[in-house]
Amino acid sequence: MPSANADELYSDTKLVASSAAVSLRDMIHGWDGGFQDGEYAYADARQRLGVLVGDPQGSHWLLEWQRRWHYDLSFSKGMARYYRASETGEALQQDESLRLDIRAITATGLNFGKQFELTEQSLKLTPSVTVYRADSWQFGHLNGWAAAGSSGSASATLDYHFNEDKLLEYQVDPAAGWGLSFNLGVDWQIAEQWRLRGQIDDLWNLWRMEDSGYTDACINFDSPSQSVCTSSATASGKSGQEVFYGRLRPATEINLSWTPQLKGLQLGINLYHQGDYSRVGATVRQQLADSWSVHSGIYSSRQLGAGVGWKYLALDLKLDDYRMANVRDADFNLRLALPF
Repeated sequence: MPSANADELYSDTKLVASSAAVSLRDMIHGWDGGFQDGEYAYADARQRLGVLVGDPQGSHWLLEWQRRWHYDLSFSKGMARYYRASETGEALQQDESLRLDIRAITATGLNFGKQFELTEQSLKLTPSVTVYRADSWQFGHLNGWAAAGSSGSASATLDYHFNEDKLLEYQVDPAAGWGLSFNLGVDWQIAEQWRLRGQIDDLWNLWRMEDSGYTDACINFDSPSQSVCTSSATASGKSGQEVFYGRLRPATEINLSWTPQLKGLQLGINLYHQGDYSRVGATVRQQLADSWSVHSGIYSSRQLGAGVGWKYLALDLKLDDYRMANVRDADFNLRLALPF
């Protein structure tokens, strides 16, 4: 959330992304690079343009346009090994359990909120509501098993809702969906030297797709010796269009900072959590002048972070590898604020 220290017009670009099994590049382009057992891939990217305006009572109102890309994949280690074997043509070394859950949204929205001071200069809450138009979506669950060997023999059940079928290529042309998300910001000056700031996005959310494409299917590749369902061909079931309701998992970020009796120095502990992805970090910030500051951090996700702040501009970057093709954990935030 903006700082709410003054009326301002701001622009913000933010990305949080993590991929446990392969690098972010390979997650997008193909699993032909370094591989390790992993069970999730997550990304939330946003472009925001907003205005923050105070009222005579000392509160601040927030109105923000937002463009959002959200990907949340949760899968078994066996699913990751099966997918990599399929991508590279390698043989599975053992039978694998298959499980995949996907929640993916591309949306445009308006976010409206207000900051409330519950205790004077001490505790501030900023609830906000975002109304989205969903341009694309993928919600689904796959469950099954795959046999050892190079044949790709596998059996699975699929429950899948989409605007574009990425698996079985069932053709649909649905109208845009809609989403509603409730968010909450907290700013608490616990004591003179201690401050707690937090943000929960998608604390409660609901997405409605009026005529979403769907597939309920049984899939049996290459005549598996065991099957979790019965199909008359490689895949059977039903497909069509129906009303669908989906939800995203909340994302929480908390920062506890301590300002010791040293000029311009601030130490902090940071927590980020969403679904299967979590990280904890320790940060150091140094105020260089009235308008400039620098900061750095180290994180449990093997990331190193660095950033710089100016009166109107803030930049923060966290990476786990300086070689961009090998990055598995990335966090980027660029913010420009113009007071008026």
